[in-house]
Amino acid sequence: MPHIFTPTPHLDALLDLALAEDIGCGDATGAALIPADATATFEIQARQDLVFCGAPVADRLLWRFGPGAPTAKWHAQDGDAVSKGTVLGTLTGDVQTLLIIERPLLNLLQRMSGVATLSRRYVDAIEGTGAKVIDTRKTLRHPRRRRGQPPRGARRRDPHQRQPLASGGRHHRGRHEGPGLRAA
Repeated sequence: MPHIFTPTPHLDALLDLALAEDIGCGDATGAALIPADATATFEIQARQDLVFCGAPVADRLLWRFGPGAPTAKWHAQDGDAVSKGTVLGTLTGDVQTLLIIERPLLNLLQRMSGVATLSRRYVDAIEGTGAKVIDTRKTLRHPRRRRGQPPRGARRRDPHQRQPLASGGRHHRGRHEGPGLRAA
């Protein structure tokens, strides 16, 4: 059963931090050199064999740019194992916005796909043993967490929680579900 993605204020805050870190006050070079009406289509390609993860989070990032935002067409879905060179998706829109979105979008996709790929290796390694790969709901906070963020321990759906699900793992809800081993 596929995991349903629900955007949350925590995700929006994470995306705000990623955009603020990368964009700052805007792209003065792009604004000076690229005509405002220039449009393009960019392809996102896998640079290695991987398990793709993060399309809904990338869509949310695009959504934050409003009605004129670039559009994404995904050729892979969360959890798909893809080969190096596979076109994961295409982005179409005005060039200035595409160049602004490019780095935060790729950073999110790379991180989420990297964790999903590693999780899939673990899932494959224990196949047939009856063991399961689970997350512990401990998620990576943005390294530059700022005031106004949800307090520690606040319930949230982090984009990082999608990764184990995309790779065949599952969420761990509590100790009552059975023993758990973790790497030190």
